[in-house]
Formats: sequence, C-alpha cells, structure tokens
Amino acid sequence: MNIVQIQYLLSCIQTHSIHKTAYKYNMSPQGVSKAIRMLEQELGVLLIERSTKGVKPTANCEQMLDYFKALSENYDMIMSYCHTVQKFLIPN
Repeated sequence: MNIVQIQYLLSCIQTHSIHKTAYKYNMSPQGVSKAIRMLEQELGVLLIERSTKGVKPTANCEQMLDYFKALSENYDMIMSYCHTVQKFLIPN
C-alpha cells in the first residue's frame, strides 16, 4: 500500500470517475485503475465498484474510508512540516 494508491482511491470516490482522477494526476485511466486494483489485491477486498456510470465505494471501502482519509491527511501534514523545516535539516 502506498499513499498514491490511497490518493487515487479517494479521488475516484470523490469524483465518481477514474477518468477525472486520471486527468487530475496526469495519468492514464488504465494506470489509475491498475493502482487501485493493486491496492485491492494487497488488502484482499474490493474497494470500488466500476460501471459505465462511474465508480462508487463498496461497503468494505465505506467502512475504511475514514482510515484512508486520515492516512492522506497525515501524509499531507508530514509533507507540509518537512517543507517548512527542510531548509534547517538538510545542508546545501
């Protein structure tokens, strides 16, 4: 599991679209779909239902959605902190 897979998953759920997520991240829809499939395989659960009408989270994903959001938010906070103090930690 990696943060990119989680970000793709959350974006797909928010937009109901693999294509919109792919556009947002400058990826191919196939690449986004593959990343989410790999996450599903690693976790052993289906996370999104794909259809011609778009995507929606499965019941299992709904149960874990707050955890995925927390991981993404914590990652963003860590990156923000590191960018703030980076100039003090790494000599040029």
